[in-house]
Amino acid sequence: MHVTVADQNGLVLGGHLCNGSVVRTTAELLVTPLPRWQLRRTPDAGTGYSELMIQPRFRRFPLLRWHEWCSRKGDS
Repeated sequence: MHVTVADQNGLVLGGHLCNGSVVRTTAELLVTPLPRWQLRRTPDAGTGYSELMIQPRFRRFPLLRWHEWCSRKGDS
C-alpha cells in the first residue's frame, strides 16, 4: 500500500506502508469502488511531475486534480 503523510510543518513524505509500521494516532482507510470516476496520472505543466488526475468516466463532470478533489464540498 502506498501512503502519503505530512507533519505539522507541511513536510510531506510518501512510500510503502509495510507490516510492522507504527501508527501513532489514528489511521482511517476507506476502500470503495468509484464506478463513475477513473484515476490516472497526467503530467503537470507547473512541476513536470505526473500527478493523480480524477476524471469522470462520462464527461458531464469537470476534470479535477487530486488537491481539487480533496477540497470539494459534498459529493456528486
